[in-house]
Amino acid sequence: GDDKGDDGKGKKKIPLRMVDLPIEIQAGGLPQHELDIATEKEGKMNAEDKQEKERVDARNALEEYVYDLRGKISDEDQLANFITEENRESLSRTLDDTENWLYEEGEDCNRQIYQDRLTQLKGQGEPIKEIKNEFEGRTFALNDLAGCLQIAKKGYDQ
Repeated sequence: GDDKGDDGKGKKKIPLRMVDLPIEIQAGGLPQHELDIATEKEGKMNAEDKQEKERVDARNALEEYVYDLRGKISDEDQLANFITEENRESLSRTLDDTENWLYEEGEDCNRQIYQDRLTQLKGQGEPIKEIKNEFEGRTFALNDLAGCLQIAKKGYDQ
């Protein structure tokens, strides 16, 4: 263990040998025709996913409209005052039937069927909303008219 006076002359040198090593690059991937097939499959799966999302979105829109309209036709602060009792009962039955249909035979329908049902329901619900909006608009219009009449009366009185 005493290496103080040794400056490396006693060690045997190992000769350095250079060797050419050929490097072959191998791309790890699929052959082009298999890649094309996989890309086509991916495109089809993306299209199917998009269709399924649209179908689910249409179903959810119908379900949301059923719940929203049912709540509004029962709430006097919303639409209850703008629909007759007979029409409310009829519309409530339609909404109940639609909800039951959604959870039974309408569970896995295509997008267009959901959209058609939603359009049909909106044909009954949107006119009620329009009546409410017109009524509320009249209130603002009458208030504006009253203000204009007061201004005109003041101008006339002077």
